[in-house]
Amino acid sequence: MNRPLFHVCLALLVAAVMLPACDDDTSTLPNTTDDVNVGEGEGEGEGEGEGEGEGEGEGEGEGEGEGEGEGEGEGEGEGEGEGEGETGGPTGTWERHVINDEIGPSIMLQFIPNLCGDGGLKAVGSNHTNTKDRAKDPESQMVLFDVPNTSQALRKEWPMTKISEGIVSRKSPPTSPQGAPGIFGWGDVDLDGDIDLVVSGDGDPHIYVLEQTDPCTFETRILASGMGQAGAMIITDLDKDGTNEMIVSSYEVNVVKVYEWNKPKTVNYADYAANFDQHVISTRSSPAFATVGDVNKDGKLDVIVSHYSPMTDMQMTGELVLNYGSGNLDNWTAKVLDSKIKFPHVSTIMDVDGDGDNDIFHPSGFLACEANPLAGGACGSIAWFENDGKDTWAKKQFVKPSDSKLFYWKAIFDDYDHDGVLDFITVGERKPTSGKPTAQVLLFKGTKTSPYFESKPLELGQALGSLPVGRDIDEDGDLDLFSAEYFLPSADFGKFSFAWYEQIARPE
Repeated sequence: MNRPLFHVCLALLVAAVMLPACDDDTSTLPNTTDDVNVGEGEGEGEGEGEGEGEGEGEGEGEGEGEGEGEGEGEGEGEGEGEGEGETGGPTGTWERHVINDEIGPSIMLQFIPNLCGDGGLKAVGSNHTNTKDRAKDPESQMVLFDVPNTSQALRKEWPMTKISEGIVSRKSPPTSPQGAPGIFGWGDVDLDGDIDLVVSGDGDPHIYVLEQTDPCTFETRILASGMGQAGAMIITDLDKDGTNEMIVSSYEVNVVKVYEWNKPKTVNYADYAANFDQHVISTRSSPAFATVGDVNKDGKLDVIVSHYSPMTDMQMTGELVLNYGSGNLDNWTAKVLDSKIKFPHVSTIMDVDGDGDNDIFHPSGFLACEANPLAGGACGSIAWFENDGKDTWAKKQFVKPSDSKLFYWKAIFDDYDHDGVLDFITVGERKPTSGKPTAQVLLFKGTKTSPYFESKPLELGQALGSLPVGRDIDEDGDLDLFSAEYFLPSADFGKFSFAWYEQIARPE
């Protein structure tokens, strides 16, 4: 999905009322999903991707199936509460390092343990470019990073290998900038014992499977065509039958689907989709991110879907919908949690208020609102939905559009200041109709009373992107931050990058 539907500046700004088109020029210019697969998952670890946990959703259940979702800081929050360490004032001390800045604006970065079957750690990234719009753009591609094993090497550029072929964005319509690829998920889709990737073409209207045929060697297969601005991209055992399914969506086709490997006697590579049975979760309008988890704790996995507004709705009103699972991939019950939300993004399933049931944490907003007077101006917000245990949900919004003009995609939870209360970090972004874009790394501290998070954040630094992930990469007991970058605040940050913030000293 263009920057998880990032270019929904798209026809949403559509011509209508002659709103200014979104500027997709790389001189001014991210998830998607659990570490946002961009489906991200529940507090216990069920969510996006296969494993780590949009992400997203984010929930970033990324990884391979074990923890599906990002959960309450799991998957991303390694190092939570370990050691006291040095303190660096209210914000702590953070230092930015560039992983790679040679392949243009990018959308997603994720760590995948044992990706190549050798027990080691790799990282996978997707850039977001369009050579049909800009001949000088780098090739659209998925890349594999070798993760260095020393602190000194981590602070330098990481070895990178291109692992995809043939991903090409279509030329953008005048009011709808496009780019490719989009978000991705990972897990074993063909039951051969290794980890594959499912990738949104985004501005390329295909969904791809990068099948791992040999260790760290991938073949690009077309799973589906005509699925522009695809989202979800989650690989997990959705029906708990011991084998994985893929959850994908398309903003343009209005569908959330499941692909289930049908165990063919001979794999059909000419028509790769023929190797899968297909099931439909939803045909509601304009789906984007998804998060998987057992929300109501009935032993069956549910799917939370973020729906943007239809292209014809200039007020840009979307929906956040909880689809309760039955264990049958063709049987889902939809519960609308919010029918007035604008650009909902990556949900996290977690017990926010500590009452023993799962709540849903959710950031939202997008640049299109500020550009469109009919939408009412900036629409970025952060809220959580309180579960009373009886399928009644109350929205608790603690960051409102009136608080700033930033919009938010995903949160990384951890006890950053070691006070025994969960905090979260997110990246707030803004692209005004004129002037430079903004990307701010923000810490929202947790509180012991409702709404359980402060509404005024602390700025830790600038840059990074919409789908950050957390990992104690240098194994010093605190969480570092990683992201693809799409907005850069100034030339001081160099070129578009995959980058990370090293936590030198924790916040007080």
